[in-house]
Amino acid sequence: MNKISRREFLKMGSGLAAATAANGITPQLAFAAPGSYRGDTLITVFLRGGADTLNLVVPYGDPAYYANRTTIAIPAPVIGQAGTALDLDGFFGFHPAATSLHTLFKQKTLAIIDAAGSPDPSRSHFDQQDYIESGTPGNPFQGSGWIARHLQSMGITAETFTAVGLSSHTQKSLRGTIPPLGFDSLAGFRVAGGTSVELALRSMYSGTDMLAAAGTQTLSAVSLASGLTASPYQPANGAVYPTNTFGRQMANIAQMIKANIGLAAANIDLGGWDTHSNEGGATGMFANNVATLANSLGALNTDLGNLMGQVTVVVMTEFGRRVKENASGGTDHGHGSAMIAMGGNILGGKVYGRWPGLSTASLDQGDLAVTTDFRTVLGEIVLKRLGNPMLDQVFPGFTLNPLGLAVG
Repeated sequence: MNKISRREFLKMGSGLAAATAANGITPQLAFAAPGSYRGDTLITVFLRGGADTLNLVVPYGDPAYYANRTTIAIPAPVIGQAGTALDLDGFFGFHPAATSLHTLFKQKTLAIIDAAGSPDPSRSHFDQQDYIESGTPGNPFQGSGWIARHLQSMGITAETFTAVGLSSHTQKSLRGTIPPLGFDSLAGFRVAGGTSVELALRSMYSGTDMLAAAGTQTLSAVSLASGLTASPYQPANGAVYPTNTFGRQMANIAQMIKANIGLAAANIDLGGWDTHSNEGGATGMFANNVATLANSLGALNTDLGNLMGQVTVVVMTEFGRRVKENASGGTDHGHGSAMIAMGGNILGGKVYGRWPGLSTASLDQGDLAVTTDFRTVLGEIVLKRLGNPMLDQVFPGFTLNPLGLAVG
């Protein structure tokens, strides 16, 4: 339960005021009517820790995969046999725990982009998370995030729920001129102390200056969250979300989308991917994480139904893992990874990108090489699904060559 104390509330209000004042956003713009944003809602899922996407999207057609992974490799597909890869195209297969993702791939609403990642050679979690979320690989001085720059370049105003980060911290991709909301869950987004404290805060922020405007905006967000959670959320179409934190957060995103409150971007994290030891293969720690990811995205798709035509989901990680497993039954920091794009207007049922191979001569310092810059995937989605042609502002210095994975 992430209730907001009076001190935290004052800090939040001050931060919102500073951000809006610094960028000339008036209180009237900050309080634009909820629901005025009508572009695709972008959901970004970040697999923090560096996911072993070679075991998520299994290159079972590459003999070097099995030569390098004698204990954790996922067996090639065998129809009717549990624990084997779920065939995608005769060369790649999904991890057996990713049945929901496999179904979406076969329905052609989910695409995979393999050998994707950052062109920067760093194998540091901190560096690569920062580079990917800022959208400027190799530049440690970029203070804003790519999603924030997208929203700003489109002239999208700072509504109460324009940009939301469901996490213990506000993701860098959302940081910029439009103040994002950050919370672990809708149910826990409350003012500590109850109604009496909230009324006192409303009285305190009853003025007309920028600080009062920011405080009122924060209270509006709290009130809206309270309204959304006044009764238990009932997913539609028989959707069942996992009962863990990630599943509940994904259900929160679906609830906000269906409430039509102007959600333009939602970020959600799933940790636990830094599998240096005891990774497992078809079962184990990694498989459990895959199941959480797959079942949550599958539930979201079922729950939203036709609304998925107005939603685009992107799944990414800071880097993949080394091709060769280590002596501890795990994998160490690598380079290339796989990305996933999902939505009603994603041209799915295909693995995009150039596969470089896993032979020794094809590797980048022992790792899967990056042949598709992550900005190629994100840039095409920004252009085609979010309707923003100003990619030079979103990804400065980058030239887009679309893969053709999205309608638009």
